[in-house]
Amino acid sequence: GMKTAIQAAFDAYTLATGGRVAEVYEAPANLTDDVLAQYYTGASFTDVAGGKVSDAGTVVYASGTGMMGPVPVAVFFDAGDSIIGAIADTSAETPGYGQPLGEGEFMDSFIGVSSGSEVDGVSGATITSDAIKGAVDIAIANLQTVKEAG
Repeated sequence: GMKTAIQAAFDAYTLATGGRVAEVYEAPANLTDDVLAQYYTGASFTDVAGGKVSDAGTVVYASGTGMMGPVPVAVFFDAGDSIIGAIADTSAETPGYGQPLGEGEFMDSFIGVSSGSEVDGVSGATITSDAIKGAVDIAIANLQTVKEAG
């Protein structure tokens, strides 16, 4: 019975579009309209399961397991499906180590990559940086499914 209940919960949080299935993640707490405006000037977004869509691009949510638990991530794709930025809610991660990775230089290193593995981890915050890199890979894998949900 427990296995069935757990599977039902997971199934409730998947998005199936065009024969593809993607796990649905929640937006990071630090994803605000002001942050979106930095990447998509004047764009209007529609909320869909697993992200946001607009003519200017797509925002895909994902998550990885950090040192202290889930690390929600939002990856920003332009209209051509290239990564133009990303943010992560690292507020629950280790102060001084994992917490600073959620915005700024580390997140900017994902611009233009086609895989999270192209980005070097951060010494002293390896678990958090690996969680973010993994989440970026999930977002890349889920991009088409989120786009089609719009």
